[in-house]
Amino acid sequence: MDKYNRVIVGGSAHTVGMGGYTLGGGHSPICRFYGMAIDNLLEVEMVMADGRIVTATKTYVHTLYNNGSTSNVSDSDFFWAVAGGGGGTFGVSTGMVFKLHHPPESVIRVMMVYPILTFYGEDVLSQVVGKLQRLFSDELPPEWGGYLIFDGETDAYGSRGHLTFVLNHLGPNTTSSYKYLQELLDFLPTKRFFNYTEYKTFFDYEIEITERYPYFLGFVFNSLIPSSNIDSEFTEFVRESVLSKPTLTSAVTYTATLIGG
Repeated sequence: MDKYNRVIVGGSAHTVGMGGYTLGGGHSPICRFYGMAIDNLLEVEMVMADGRIVTATKTYVHTLYNNGSTSNVSDSDFFWAVAGGGGGTFGVSTGMVFKLHHPPESVIRVMMVYPILTFYGEDVLSQVVGKLQRLFSDELPPEWGGYLIFDGETDAYGSRGHLTFVLNHLGPNTTSSYKYLQELLDFLPTKRFFNYTEYKTFFDYEIEITERYPYFLGFVFNSLIPSSNIDSEFTEFVRESVLSKPTLTSAVTYTATLIGG
């Protein structure tokens, strides 16, 4: 958010620069409402391998050549090629212009952690996955975003593996969009952790994000997959794969990014 009370679509990871992040698509905790970073890119400036400086939008390309001459052409292909399709293969991005948005009234972060298999052998994963249909439904309001993470670590309680919800909602908890997931938020089979925090701005939300080290072997999927695929076969695949590497240094993590719906 800037001094004019506007918000720009950015990611949660503080180690990711806007160049590669944007040209790679740029999913964000708020992109289901505002669009991905690449959807908000209005103009990109790139230095090409031969030294040309290209400034492109969705409708035109301006080129500054090494000898000082310039050209302007009506062309949408260049912008389309760098927009989410590996822009770094064409040149080095040196400048970007983004669309700004009016900020939400508030940002709510809800974090919930469930064990996959408890110390007593209770299978919590199957119970929780049964509640994911609404999260992966086309009906999920765009105000909801965030991440769903499966890991295989063993915790202090002796439980193996975890299912972690890191969800965010744009707007207060009195809205119908927030209440859409009320059943999931209230679900308590063997919940290890629950945290609810309300922020005034997305910037306040962002500065509290802390990154975890070391990095893990991760696999990413998103809510473009049909909710019918969240079935017993999916549950068994996740359980076996993450529990096969339960230690901290060799954990396998699956992250679902809520960019569909």
